[in-house]
Amino acid sequence: MKRQISIQSFFGSTSKRQKSDETLTTRNEDFTNAESAVNERAVDVVSALESVSLVKEALQDVRDNIGEFHAKWYSQILKMADDLDVTPSKPRTCGRQTTRSNVPCESTEDYYKKTIAIPLLDHMLTEMNSRFGDLQIKASMGLQVIPAMIGQSSTTDFEYFVDDLPSPSTLEQEMHMWKLKWANESDPPSDIITALQNCSSIIFPNVHQILKICGTFPVTSCECERSISRLRLVKTYLRSTMSTSRLSSLIMMYAHRNMTVNPKEVVMQYARRNPRRIVLPDILVD
Repeated sequence: MKRQISIQSFFGSTSKRQKSDETLTTRNEDFTNAESAVNERAVDVVSALESVSLVKEALQDVRDNIGEFHAKWYSQILKMADDLDVTPSKPRTCGRQTTRSNVPCESTEDYYKKTIAIPLLDHMLTEMNSRFGDLQIKASMGLQVIPAMIGQSSTTDFEYFVDDLPSPSTLEQEMHMWKLKWANESDPPSDIITALQNCSSIIFPNVHQILKICGTFPVTSCECERSISRLRLVKTYLRSTMSTSRLSSLIMMYAHRNMTVNPKEVVMQYARRNPRRIVLPDILVD
């Protein structure tokens, strides 16, 4: 007699044991390529964003045709269940439910489609749209001023930065000069720091400003989370009444504690900022 068991766990292991059809394989390759592009060097962020758009379209296509795709997935699940001597089943539906909601469904296949497949796809689409919205994509387009990517850019890609540019009316001419500067270079800079070092703020003020803005973009939220952790270490219960200026200074000192500081230079700088009638003694000299 076959055992009655939930097949919810099979949805996570289907791709490991069975080969998907050609359409599903294509979408899996899109996801893998996008992940690889994101993990490449910073110069490939623009290409990764294009792959992100492709992944979002693929997920939306699967969501719009969930009946067709879920039927293929469920047929593979049935084959696996038969090999393991398991009968697919769903929780019973009762009149009054207190621990979970009753899902209206006509069959076991319909139950798992409504409780697993559809919520999972909706969650993935929501996360993709929130993490890779239009604002993030427009801001990341500024990376195309990097000389290694300059051949693929146009002035319309920098609309997000127009309000921060010193002379937006000359951006088109400036970009033309910037392209000619690196046209014959065999190894142009491929990162923001190197490009910024080779960009004159006098000749290329707009490009210089775009590079500065892109150089300050946070790649992840790690810095913010680390700042919160440092705040908890610095602002203890015994030091909770310090001023904002002192607290910020202590956190900066703690965050950059690997930097070498010359105490004598600090004392002299303090003396210059706070001149007094008396001679400030040098505490470092006996």
